[in-house]
Amino acid sequence: MKNETDPSVYLVCYNFKTVRLNRRQPTTIGREKYNDIVLNDLMVSRQHALLCWENDVFVLKDLNSRNGTFLNGKKISSVALKDGDIIKIGSYEFALRAASGMDVEKMLLKEKGRIASHETIVDSDLGISFSDSGFSGNLAALSLVEVVQTLSQCLKTGLLTISSDRDAKFGGKLFFKEGEIVHAELKGNTGVGAVIAILNLPEGQFEFKNDVLASEQTVQESTVGLLMEACRRQDEEHRQETQS
Repeated sequence: MKNETDPSVYLVCYNFKTVRLNRRQPTTIGREKYNDIVLNDLMVSRQHALLCWENDVFVLKDLNSRNGTFLNGKKISSVALKDGDIIKIGSYEFALRAASGMDVEKMLLKEKGRIASHETIVDSDLGISFSDSGFSGNLAALSLVEVVQTLSQCLKTGLLTISSDRDAKFGGKLFFKEGEIVHAELKGNTGVGAVIAILNLPEGQFEFKNDVLASEQTVQESTVGLLMEACRRQDEEHRQETQS
């Protein structure tokens, strides 16, 4: 992390968007909306911490927060960071990673797969293929909700195509712009209805291609809200099945 030719540096959190750090501009962390990283947690102060580039390293500084800033389990006031460090602020944990964007995507997808399958090995084989143009895989290893969460966290722009093992004509498409779903297509339908129907697909294959742009915007709702609605409907269907 010592010069501009080194890999990009990211803050990676499994329940928050991935943040690429800027060597030229400090990154503020806190509860108020004017911060660069806004954490909705009462344990987080309004102005909690600062990340800045000093003497060829990123430095983490606590801004006299009420509940403290922690690095690798220890409370800090100001400390130089290294690759692999774990930052804890309130209920949020961030891993500092000096890596390519593709490496960050791999890490997030593997961790989601590990959690979903209750495995203990982060680098378990999920059957996902990565390339410079994107990645592809099978929904047997990773749910579509988890794939969409990762694309949202990584602020991706591109096209996610979904095919069904049972329906050759399924052909769902989700277009992303900076991590948000902006357009969806499924069997002639578009918009939110198409998004929910696609997210409820239990099995099949997916392929994401970077930097494919949507020709129109048919989705205005936030991706987080759409994921919550899809999960709510899945829970309701499961409840009805168990009661019948």
